[in-house]
Amino acid sequence: MFLLVNRIIHYDLTETSGITSITFTGTATSLASDPQNATIPVGGIIVSVGSTGGFGYQPLVSAGGTVVVSSAGTVSSIAIGNSGSGYRVGVQTTVHVAIQTSSLGIPNLTGVGTAQITDGNITGIAITNGQVFYAPVDVSTVGYTSTSGLTTVTTSTAHNLGAGDEILLSGIAFTCEYSAAKTITDFLYDNTTGVATVTTSGAHGYAVDKEVLFTGIGMTCELDAGASTHTYPRTTDPYYLGSTVNTVVSTTKFEVNVGVSTVPTFYQSGGTVMGCVIAPRVSDPAEAGSSVIRIVDATTFETNTGVSTRHHLYNRGGKVNKPLEVIIDEPLSYSDIPLYYSDTSAVGLGTEATIDIVVGQGSSIIDFTIKNTGYNYGQGQILTVPLAGTTGIPTDTSLTFEEFQITIQRTQGDSFAGWNVGELLVLDKIDSQFDDNKRKFTIEQNGSPLSILSATGSNINVEATLLVFLNDIIQVPGEGYDFPGGSTITFAAAPKAGDTCKILFYKGSGDVDVTFKDVLETIKKGDNLTIQGDST
Repeated sequence: MFLLVNRIIHYDLTETSGITSITFTGTATSLASDPQNATIPVGGIIVSVGSTGGFGYQPLVSAGGTVVVSSAGTVSSIAIGNSGSGYRVGVQTTVHVAIQTSSLGIPNLTGVGTAQITDGNITGIAITNGQVFYAPVDVSTVGYTSTSGLTTVTTSTAHNLGAGDEILLSGIAFTCEYSAAKTITDFLYDNTTGVATVTTSGAHGYAVDKEVLFTGIGMTCELDAGASTHTYPRTTDPYYLGSTVNTVVSTTKFEVNVGVSTVPTFYQSGGTVMGCVIAPRVSDPAEAGSSVIRIVDATTFETNTGVSTRHHLYNRGGKVNKPLEVIIDEPLSYSDIPLYYSDTSAVGLGTEATIDIVVGQGSSIIDFTIKNTGYNYGQGQILTVPLAGTTGIPTDTSLTFEEFQITIQRTQGDSFAGWNVGELLVLDKIDSQFDDNKRKFTIEQNGSPLSILSATGSNINVEATLLVFLNDIIQVPGEGYDFPGGSTITFAAAPKAGDTCKILFYKGSGDVDVTFKDVLETIKKGDNLTIQGDST
């Protein structure tokens, strides 16, 4: 069987002092990652390997952050909440950071900056886009229907929203009908710690962690030597939007933290306190955001914040904002990673092998695929992946590192065997004569007709001395073609224009088995003939 392939390897045979040598005359591949592109033999191609999982490699985890919005509605900074892992500065030269907004459930991404990579983690974000996304708006009043959750919000200035916009409500103080206001009789304030001890005229009924609102507390301070009484809390005070009960001293006394001050301040008179809800709470449906249902006018809109078993009344405060989700590019996959010799292995000549790996959340390599089998490797050699740097796999320095290793178990390469079966003579190509009709063709060598005949009484089957390939498919003598001898070959079917043909003549051992004679040309009018006879 003859196999004709695209990768043809050329060689020379030389003999010196009775020793025959073979020299391959082809060229090495110009594409190092594809040794099969060469026209010389190749070997040491990786076939099978064993491995150890290693430990301490960074899994691919996307970073995340929280946007900080200025009063003008631009992104002033992004606080990194999750630094991610598996980022490689030499591979992922730019990590894009975008803000995702949503309207009618359709997300929209806007690029705002780029992230900085250090040791596989995102450590900083540079804001490069000063686009105004949404300027927070103060709430002036809220109407809430507890049975349906329908909430009508009125803002102090134009809200600039549209139906379907996603919004975030925050810091809205509601009071409940079941928790009546209590009269304050004393408000002892420690300005260095911010703790205020509050005394009420009757039982307050509060427990630890209860949120309360203060109103109309008359206080004096040392700034004017107590000359004038000021009403607290002011809108700028930390506890204006509510405080949390830290300690219950008695049925009429409790402690809260209202924030520190540089000026000692003293209770004079008045004031009330009542239980409240600062909405939305973590458990409320609107805590994660809600959608605008209807635009009433430039300062009023409707949304649904969820139902409640209690009726709530708006008291003060609140902000309307749009949720801005930070989107940071994912780290690129660990693909086509070059394999290097491990320090625990003897260094060989192998090259170009690459691997795709998957690092699990436990920091071990849980899966891999040899992407390029390389060449020139040897059995028993140990390979690994590069670490850190600009292109290597980042590691977790908090873990005890163990190297991931690939041990080569089996390789393959081109094999060589040579033997002498005689000579094969390549005859001239005839495919330029193919025209879909012609079936008979004259066989030639070097442009001259060639006649092949067996000697009288010989058992040689002349038809079998030809090896005929049509479109690189060997033809069966007597079926694909007919050649009784002479200089004409006849195909069973006319070859088509564009078909290819190769014809080889098996000479055996050169002039011992074959004698070449000139072919007599066809007799033409005007030729001189000599007629001879057989004396027998």
